[in-house]
Amino acid sequence: MKIICKLFWHSWIGCKCSRCGKTRDKNHNWYGCWCARCFKTKDENHNWKDNCEECPRCHKTTGKVHQRRGCKCLNCRKTFHKLNEQCQCIYCGMTIHEIDILKPCKCKICCEENHQYTKAGTEQEKIETDYGEHIWNTIQIYKCTACGKKIKKIPGQGE
Repeated sequence: MKIICKLFWHSWIGCKCSRCGKTRDKNHNWYGCWCARCFKTKDENHNWKDNCEECPRCHKTTGKVHQRRGCKCLNCRKTFHKLNEQCQCIYCGMTIHEIDILKPCKCKICCEENHQYTKAGTEQEKIETDYGEHIWNTIQIYKCTACGKKIKKIPGQGE
């Protein structure tokens, strides 16, 4: 507590003193179950809409368990996928890859690569034919926007 608050008075803004930070149990700024100024919680006005097991504001738990049908809870509609080794949900069949931050194009679970290639330019490449002749061919360069991996393709083949 600052000396000015000891000698004179606190400068209350709602439930918190703006000078020393002391709190009092009146004039709270309630946002559902917690005070936005002092972070005190109360056991009412919890938000069970998005998660029927835990309040996202104060993290109080209900003791209830989700009632699932397939991947969704019937009460709060929260989605729970259970993935197999191929990254497919065993309930709904949806494919969900878990991406590694250090390797953004590779799934952590199944190691499948999923590059996002964009055109990065062209270059000329010397190719030897079956008859020993050399010809110049234009090669299109593609670069992954996430990891920077480059590939080369001949325009008109395999697009």
